[in-house]
Amino acid sequence: MPTFSGPTEAHSGVPLLLGPSGFHVRATSFVECADSLSQGKRPWLVVQAFLYARATELALKAFLLAKGNTIMDAKKLGHDLEKLLKRAKELGLDQMVPPRKGDADLFRRLNEYYCDKRLEYFELESAWQGFPGLPKSPALQDTVHRLLTGIVPLCRSAEATFPS
Repeated sequence: MPTFSGPTEAHSGVPLLLGPSGFHVRATSFVECADSLSQGKRPWLVVQAFLYARATELALKAFLLAKGNTIMDAKKLGHDLEKLLKRAKELGLDQMVPPRKGDADLFRRLNEYYCDKRLEYFELESAWQGFPGLPKSPALQDTVHRLLTGIVPLCRSAEATFPS
């Protein structure tokens, strides 16, 4: 998966952690951690799903920042992947990362668990039921990888003009 490897500081010496590339780098780190869980290790569906969901949130926020939204604009959307995705689509995400059949449903099902913190904190009823509806890792992994890869050029080009 192509990653954003750029400078760690803006021209003024301010860390780029709050710009599109900073969000992209953090999203990539979550994906790399999630991917490592599937390399010959016991699958941890809930942990992987959380890591992919967090990566999705950060990638969508990177996209929003690269499209001119402020950090406060992105923050107002919270951790709701559906709200973030809707806003990103309004700004042209589908042209950069063409959606595949099932992507919208995958994000909706992931968001049901992520938005209310059922992936982050132990939630007995969902665990007991085997986390019904939670997307499986291969489909989730593919979708998040496509998202991160698709927004790299935009994050790179936006970083040069991102206010520091």
